[in-house]
Amino acid sequence: MRLRGHYCPSPNVLQLRRTDGGSKGRTQRAIQVYADGPADSGTHSGHLVMHAPLPSTAPLSTEPAGQARAVLFMMLAGLAATTGNTMLKVVAVDLHPFEITFFRCLFSLFLLAPLLLRYGLTPLKTKNFGFHTLRGALQSFGMIVSHWAFAIAPLAKITALSFSGPLFATLLATLFLKERIRMRRIVALIVGFSGALVIVRPGTVDFDLGSSLALAGSFEFGITMLVIKIMT
Repeated sequence: MRLRGHYCPSPNVLQLRRTDGGSKGRTQRAIQVYADGPADSGTHSGHLVMHAPLPSTAPLSTEPAGQARAVLFMMLAGLAATTGNTMLKVVAVDLHPFEITFFRCLFSLFLLAPLLLRYGLTPLKTKNFGFHTLRGALQSFGMIVSHWAFAIAPLAKITALSFSGPLFATLLATLFLKERIRMRRIVALIVGFSGALVIVRPGTVDFDLGSSLALAGSFEFGITMLVIKIMT
């Protein structure tokens, strides 16, 4: 840790800059010391005010180990999602989509219980209660229609259609958030929606209810991502 200090033009204020860490992952914090006496009196027995960390100049995740962990986490997430969808297909024979959604949320709460016991309700405090309510309602609707789709349509077909969610999210962000997309992302959108059309095959086979529910769930996922983007 290194400290560098200098007086500001404001009276009785000494600014220090503390640097933590080495050449990688370095963070800096600005510290202000308010002296009790005049600036030239040599007394610095004031209080300290820690401001927010300054942006780091080092990349957040450029190490190969960090990238490997990210890939591993994504693979585990995909495995968990596939396993969950397979189990959902099995239990959908006897349970209504509303019941499946309820128990899924209930068991998720049990998994989060240790964090609530450790940190309490403090992390749940927010100033965006309205957006959180909207996001929760949209997410609940999306889960119900997706579970309904898995119950009445082939697993492979609904899984493939569910991948259109990020495509809807990109399209909505472009329309409503005015995000600029480059040509390669436009090509990816065209290819992705073309793949969805190949799966649905409109005009050659009947557009069944399962496909409609799957696309509705994916579209809802895109709206949810848009709300989260606005919140952050």
